[in-house]
Amino acid sequence: MAFKELIAMKKSLKHPEEGDVFVLQPQKNLFYFGKVIRTNLKSTDSFINGMTLIYIYDGTCNEKVVPRHFDEGELLIAPIIVNNQPWIKGYFEFVENISVSERERNLEFGFWDVLRQEYVDIQGKKIREKPKYCGIYGLGSYGAVGEEVQEAIQKSNNVYKYLLSKEEMLQLRMSYIEIGKLVQKYGGYERYSAELKYLMSQVKCIDSDEDDKSKHQYLIQGYKGMVGYKENISEFAICNSGESKEVERQLNRKFREEWRKVGAIMRKYIL
Repeated sequence: MAFKELIAMKKSLKHPEEGDVFVLQPQKNLFYFGKVIRTNLKSTDSFINGMTLIYIYDGTCNEKVVPRHFDEGELLIAPIIVNNQPWIKGYFEFVENISVSERERNLEFGFWDVLRQEYVDIQGKKIREKPKYCGIYGLGSYGAVGEEVQEAIQKSNNVYKYLLSKEEMLQLRMSYIEIGKLVQKYGGYERYSAELKYLMSQVKCIDSDEDDKSKHQYLIQGYKGMVGYKENISEFAICNSGESKEVERQLNRKFREEWRKVGAIMRKYIL
């Protein structure tokens, strides 16, 4: 049976390195971002020795552009141990290298050892209780990654009891465009290129021919991706722009008002 959980992209024989950011594509033009946290693992389990620990984050984009601070958000699935096959087959595609942060190194995670019937750490040593993120202890294939990602997406779809209305999508479109104009003019495209592409991807989604459920899912995930970390775009402020102080106050008021409209809509649908 053909593997359909992930869509293959660019293949690579390069060995993953700590900090490598990669994309995976569970649906056409729907990208999630992952990161290599540790390589050459040491474990009491011989199958895990020399393997790689990865995180996959809960945030989507329709381009292979890494959102700023994406790695400060929540994980889509529990940390998983893999070999090089996902890159060799093209199911993971390298984008860039971003150093592993202290937050990532200290993230609370562990595994359930099926044979020993106990929770263990990355080295296979027993831990007392179930951690925040908990997977199965063992080597995960790209097939296992794909299945877990698809299951997480489906679970996310199932919690959408109500969908964004046409009027709400129209308001989001107008607000995202106004926010984008302010950020581009007073923040600079070069500095905020990732955020601006994120905003425009939301507008493109609203304008697309996709069904309402697909749009809803993408817009919710996109919003989470924009606000799920510190120093996100919602904290943008205009200062030292060359405009008068009064004009800057008016522009910042407009930015906050548009962002408030976005938040008021999206918070109704985020559990």
